[in-house]
Amino acid sequence: MDEIELEGVVWVPTKSGNHYQVFFSVDLYDNDPTLEFLKSKGIGTKQETAIGYIPFGLYFCDEIQDSEYDSDENENNFG
Repeated sequence: MDEIELEGVVWVPTKSGNHYQVFFSVDLYDNDPTLEFLKSKGIGTKQETAIGYIPFGLYFCDEIQDSEYDSDENENNFG
């Protein structure tokens, strides 16, 4: 996963511990190249592997944090 510089990758082991489900998000325009890269590494093409994606109609992530934003205020409002 480091090779394609993914952030926020979540690895979830199966009950047996022999396999993982891996979750991550990519921009719409990176979707096809990411799938092709993973397939080139055998994911989804080798036995006992699968690949798929869940399209989102809307995904928003504020990459720039506002300096006026107070994390304590966030905890009070959402936690």
